[in-house]
Amino acid sequence: MTMTRAYTALDPAARTLHQLLALFPGKTFTVEAAAALADLSRIQAQEVLDHLVGHHLLTHTAGRYRQRPRARAHALSASLDVPAPDTGSALHRILTWYLHTASAGSTALDPHRWHSELPPTPQPTRVFSSNHAMLWFAEELDALRMGMRLAADTGHPRLCWQLHEATLAYLRLYRSFTVWQQTVTWARGTARAAADTVGQAVTATSQATLTRALGHTEYAAQEYAHALELWDATGHMPGYVNTLIEYGHLEVRAGRGGRARLKFTEAVELCRTDPDTSMDLELRARAGLGQAALDMGEATDALACFRDIIEASSAAPGLRLRALTGMATAHLLRADPVAAAHALQRADLLIPLVSDPVASADTDLIRAHLHAEDPVLHRAHLVRAYTVLRSVGDPRANAVQAQRNTLQAP
Repeated sequence: MTMTRAYTALDPAARTLHQLLALFPGKTFTVEAAAALADLSRIQAQEVLDHLVGHHLLTHTAGRYRQRPRARAHALSASLDVPAPDTGSALHRILTWYLHTASAGSTALDPHRWHSELPPTPQPTRVFSSNHAMLWFAEELDALRMGMRLAADTGHPRLCWQLHEATLAYLRLYRSFTVWQQTVTWARGTARAAADTVGQAVTATSQATLTRALGHTEYAAQEYAHALELWDATGHMPGYVNTLIEYGHLEVRAGRGGRARLKFTEAVELCRTDPDTSMDLELRARAGLGQAALDMGEATDALACFRDIIEASSAAPGLRLRALTGMATAHLLRADPVAAAHALQRADLLIPLVSDPVASADTDLIRAHLHAEDPVLHRAHLVRAYTVLRSVGDPRANAVQAQRNTLQAP
């Protein structure tokens, strides 16, 4: 059956969806995404998709659909038919669907993340487990990336930068630095062109955090300072506090514990005085205070901060894990290896619940210090940590490799 004959045999709903599917930013899609694109229920979309598969205009494998290149070209030419579908509304629907679904996935990966207010949607928000969110992002990352490009090119600047913001939890956890740099560039450009100060602040913070992850400390500091100026201009306190916390972590990484403490302390105080900020932000700021105290060698203060997090009922597993690894490090500073080992045992129970691929590497690095007097165990933990860090492109891998080389030297 030729493409034209197959198209002619379709009913009106299938013809419309066939044309709209050419708008998809990714190569494959799910029935839920097709339903959002065409403004259909899931059951209605499933029936129409099955109809298109039956006429060889789509393929279906492992729960995902694909429009063949020839079918896509035909769909684009068929859009000249009368009546043509409202592609503008359809494009806005699918980009908004990706935005809300990605945001829900990011919440599963990092429950304490802060994000800007999303546009309303008539569809129910999807609920993810962390593992399902990870799989969804892995399958949809290219569609999300191209969705941002499409939003930028079709006059949807806010959707562009918010889509970028909604993918950040995944990009940060899995060190997808190339996609991160590409999409923050698009998002930042659209926010500037639209004179959207909130979008500029969000993307400046994102660029600073990426630059920090790549190890460019001073450039990241400049970007964070610029982002704080933008947030101050908007009067948006949660965004300001979020950036202040990220800036504090840069200071810790740079070995400037005193500066970091000032930023985290300001963040905590703002959280306690501004009604728009959340407990999630305050817990993140408290965790930062603990890290700053560790950097300054103040184990007792660090333990107090980390205990506050462990005792907080709203602290998610990822934040609890960071608190327990911090406690283990603080106990080592106090020359209490037994307490450090106990904290690491508790941390081990949380690692399967956390999506961060380097969580096990962090505990291995602490265990390497714990077993510094045992060359075999010390080296084994460094090797495991190095393997994980190198696999995700974490800059710390070089320092761990240097430690290994020192141990192997005669």
